[in-house]
Amino acid sequence: LDLLLDAEKHDISLSQWSHTQGQVHLRSGSGNLSLQNVALKAIDLETQSGNVSAEQASESLKVTTQSGNINLAGSIYKGQLKSASGQITISASIFDRLMAESSSSDIELQLLDGQGSLELSTRSGDIELSGELHKEGILNSASGDLQCDIIVRPSASVNLTSHSGDIDLILRPESQCSIELEARTGDIESRMDLEAQNVSEHRLKGKKGSGEGVLKAQTQSGDILLS
Repeated sequence: LDLLLDAEKHDISLSQWSHTQGQVHLRSGSGNLSLQNVALKAIDLETQSGNVSAEQASESLKVTTQSGNINLAGSIYKGQLKSASGQITISASIFDRLMAESSSSDIELQLLDGQGSLELSTRSGDIELSGELHKEGILNSASGDLQCDIIVRPSASVNLTSHSGDIDLILRPESQCSIELEARTGDIESRMDLEAQNVSEHRLKGKKGSGEGVLKAQTQSGDILLS
């Protein structure tokens, strides 16, 4: 089953549809795309200025917008999201891999299940991440801030990088990871008691719990706060 719909100015909405081999391709110029309770093998959504809203479960999900916002909920096996200036907001379980990219807008991700890996990147937008990480997590912003409220499990490897933005990191007590923070010209402040702590002018190392997982954060000219 393969469905292709293309509308220049009209909204497209699908709901209550499930098919293990089903594929959907929706395109719109200025219209909005909406999916609710849709479970398919592959979903491909594309708009210019229209918004995308999806509550779904798919093996493969691809969403592309220019100025439209992306709002996702449900479960994602493999996801690829890209927006030039639209906000990306996700509250979902990630089972294999999620890649989200934005030029000038923000990315907000609430992990309901963090079994999969993450790669989130912006040029000037901020990135906000909350949840429990079990695998690789990469957050990268050129000039935006990174805000994380996370649990880092022993199997996780988390790397946070911002060139000129600040990094605000809340590390939950359940975390089990080594910690390495570097602010090359900025300040580092830690409000946590860490084991094996080693502090220099622009660098901090230590560990939480077993130290099996990995947490690294680096900024060129911004500040880092660990709490």
